[in-house]
Amino acid sequence: MSGMPPVAAVESNLAIPADALVMLVGASGSGKSWWAHTFFSETRIVSSDRCRALVADDETDQSVNRAAFAVFYTIIGQRLSLRRLTIADSTSLSPFSRERLRNIAGNAEVPLHVLVVCTPLPVLMRNNHARVRRVPDPVLKRHAGQLREMLDSGVLETEGYAAVHHVPFHSLTAVAPLIVAPTDRATPISAP
Repeated sequence: MSGMPPVAAVESNLAIPADALVMLVGASGSGKSWWAHTFFSETRIVSSDRCRALVADDETDQSVNRAAFAVFYTIIGQRLSLRRLTIADSTSLSPFSRERLRNIAGNAEVPLHVLVVCTPLPVLMRNNHARVRRVPDPVLKRHAGQLREMLDSGVLETEGYAAVHHVPFHSLTAVAPLIVAPTDRATPISAP
């Protein structure tokens, strides 16, 4: 995978508890949203882009991020309080955003699974240029750099998730979630 460190092969069926939070991690245009919409109903996916549209009628308006992410985290928290399987669809490249989601999952006592979509920069650029809503190239380059740094450091494996699944872009279509029984609330969720 050009521009990315090697990623171990991922199983074709990801076992995800029915009460889990699944945090998607990857650059804009990496295929995260495609994967989420391929395998999950619209109601299970909480998208930062959609939250921007809800608060400002424009999913590309970065100036409303504070309000949009307040909605994003609130919806996720409410869904998890009802123990509903929830997919958090944002880049989750910053430590702050991952910490917020860890705290929300911890407060709800549900497992947090991470799906990292590892997409090389040339593919990101190609995907981006094929989209109606394009992300500026410097932003994509920054996202690719942040992801590369995360993968190189191995930080995700130290942050305390129930599972971290690394999926190379070329394998994304073959990776399907397998929804399993919800977690037993008596079983403690691992913390960092």
